[in-house]
This record gives sequence, C-alpha cells and structure tokens, in this order.
Amino acid sequence: MPPRELFREDRGPATVDVSAYPKSMQDTYSERFLKRCGKCHTVARPINTKKVVLEGEWTSYTKKMMRKPGSGIRESDRKKIVEFLVYDGRVRKPEVYLAKLDEALKTERDPRRKQALTEERKEIELRVRVKELEALARAEKSAAKKAEYQSEADRLRAQADGMMEARK
Repeated sequence: MPPRELFREDRGPATVDVSAYPKSMQDTYSERFLKRCGKCHTVARPINTKKVVLEGEWTSYTKKMMRKPGSGIRESDRKKIVEFLVYDGRVRKPEVYLAKLDEALKTERDPRRKQALTEERKEIELRVRVKELEALARAEKSAAKKAEYQSEADRLRAQADGMMEARK
C-alpha cells in the first residue's frame, strides 16, 4: 500500500548501508524492517526521521504501526525492528540521538534512570567522534594519515558497541 501523504523524510535516501553493522542488525534490516515497514509508508520515512530516535519513542511508534490493519507486524518483529532503528540512529545520527538524550536528561527525575541516560550519552559521544574521524579519513590525501584516522574510528566504534552491549 503506497503512502497516503508524503513527508519530508519520504524524500530522503530509501536505503541504509548496513554492511558494517553486526550480522543480527543486517538480518533484521533485510528480513524484517524492509518487509514490514514498507507496507504502509516508504522505508525512507523511518530511516530519515529526526523526530523519533530513542528506544521509548520507537517502541511507542512501532506499537501504533503494529495496530494498523494489514501491517503484518508481529510483536517479535516489532521488538527486532525497534532494536535495529535504535542501533541505526546511534550509528548514523548520533548528533540527533545526543540532542534527544539531552532533552530526556533535563526532564528525568529518577536518579537511576538519569544515570543510565548519562552512561548512554557517553557512548553516543564516542559515536559522534567516530563520524568525525571517518569524515577526516575520507578527506585525507595521505594513505598513512587516512589509515590512522580509520583505525582510531574503528577502535572507538568497538568501544561504543561494547558500552551498548554492557547496558543490555
């Protein structure tokens, strides 16, 4: 079913290069996200949105989508899709994710939840630095310097992935 209304996000890229993502995320992208999320709207919409990035936001949004007639989204699909969208937001849109975390930190009253958000923020700051280093590597003419930037980006990405896994 084609989308009834086009939004700005629908006009952006309709795919994500997931080749560097963990295998489980690659599988969720191809086997669940693309198949389920493209039934009622373009897959570009969730890929390009900056309105919804945090896990709680995606959970609410996907539960709403799940209730739409013909969506075909089962609870097990929904959970995996949320996991993918959160990971993708952290990796491709860390600046947006960071801003959303900062909003959440301002209003959070529970000290334990605030601490968890602070720890998550540290991971996202690393992901912002990874993006910066990857941009430097792409622009660098010297092969040695390019390799140095990429090596540091890879190290920080692994550190950020480890922080994310430790919180699960």
